[in-house]
Amino acid sequence: MNDKKLTVEEAYDAMFGFLKLHYERLHGDEIGALLGSMSLVEPKVPLDQAYWDDWEKCVDDALQGKIDSKLTIVKPNPFFRG
Repeated sequence: MNDKKLTVEEAYDAMFGFLKLHYERLHGDEIGALLGSMSLVEPKVPLDQAYWDDWEKCVDDALQGKIDSKLTIVKPNPFFRG
């Protein structure tokens, strides 16, 4: 990976673009609903404000090394029958 630097706003746009790309490929309802709620109605104000608050928390967590994006295998809960 390279050392590109993004502002918090640019990183949000990049993440939004990534999700939109996958939505256009898969047309998943969950991703579509997420994109709708995350769409900015004015700078730094998503339709659902909680998404910006969550985004800023995730940025802070990432900067502090608190987010682990490595693949992990989660064992299914034997008591859950979904």
